[in-house]
Amino acid sequence: MSDNVKASFKGKDIDSINVAIAVIHYHQHYLLGFRNSMQHQGDRYEFVGGKIEADESAKEALIREVVEETGIDISKNTFNKLGCLTHNYKDKQVTLQVYKIEMTAKQYEQHEHCDYGLEGQALFWVDKSALLAGHYQLPAANKTILEWL
Repeated sequence: MSDNVKASFKGKDIDSINVAIAVIHYHQHYLLGFRNSMQHQGDRYEFVGGKIEADESAKEALIREVVEETGIDISKNTFNKLGCLTHNYKDKQVTLQVYKIEMTAKQYEQHEHCDYGLEGQALFWVDKSALLAGHYQLPAANKTILEWL
């Protein structure tokens, strides 16, 4: 699957990006990163994930991205696909392959106090009720993910 293709939206060509998203949780605690202000949809919280490269599946991309961003190895965890969604921003279109991944008690204990990811982004474990109540501003494409939860 290509990680970046052109799509047409409202009569103009825009980038279309295929992304794998990990909704990582331990019981009612969900892992969020905080996007840098210089990034697309910056200064917002996000679920962990990233672009799917041309030579990898969504699951392979997810395993790679989660390790790169957090150091957490999810390769042996159960992947429950929540769905696939496409969202059009003004400057790009994203297609999100979304998977819910429950951490083991050992994984959670090892990572619950990590305040920063491996790329310098702030990390937060947030309560599901606060997440669903809108206490954390997420990119617009994530609205559907919250509905799935």
